[in-house]
Amino acid sequence: METKDVYRAICEVQEMFKEVGISKDQKNTFQNYNFRGIDDVYKTIAPMLPQCGLVILPRESLIEAR
Repeated sequence: METKDVYRAICEVQEMFKEVGISKDQKNTFQNYNFRGIDDVYKTIAPMLPQCGLVILPRESLIEAR
């Protein structure tokens, strides 16, 4: 898949995502604001990705303490 095709597929997911949306159902009581978590986002877009030929590949980074 060429870069332009990846960008096109991302736009397709964004269009599908826009129709569904995700509400901010979680609450930060300390700073008093609502938010949507990354798990909520992933659950929503996960079924859309294969339809557009995309996949999320987790990447792990090692951070060493000083």
